[in-house]
Amino acid sequence: MPTAMIIGASRGIGLELARQYAADGWRVHATTRTPTQPGKLGALTGDLVLHELEVCRADHLAALATAVAQEGIDVLIHNAGVSDRGLRRDVVMRINAEAPLVVTQALLPALLRSTPKRLVLMSSQLGARCDHSAS
Repeated sequence: MPTAMIIGASRGIGLELARQYAADGWRVHATTRTPTQPGKLGALTGDLVLHELEVCRADHLAALATAVAQEGIDVLIHNAGVSDRGLRRDVVMRINAEAPLVVTQALLPALLRSTPKRLVLMSSQLGARCDHSAS
């Protein structure tokens, strides 16, 4: 059975990707910041495994990497991101720019165990917002 890991699956594009992969018979590892209150993600059917992940928390990332240590990941999709409203610029950069690299590095052993080895780093307006005039 093919396996997908979707980082940032609790709503929007990530939620829809989780739904579609699960509906197509894939095993889906889906991350959310609140697995005890998964909302619409918890209502999906199929072979779905929820994982807690704040992308900037090393302990969450270590737990996620351990959870899939013996399993290959055919498709790793990093979809998590935040808008810059109300957050310091360094926090936005850590979540939107640095975290995709750190998460990928932590999950790379599981990705390399797979045959297709597909890595998808997604962006949206969240990744495009940058006020260069701010100091």
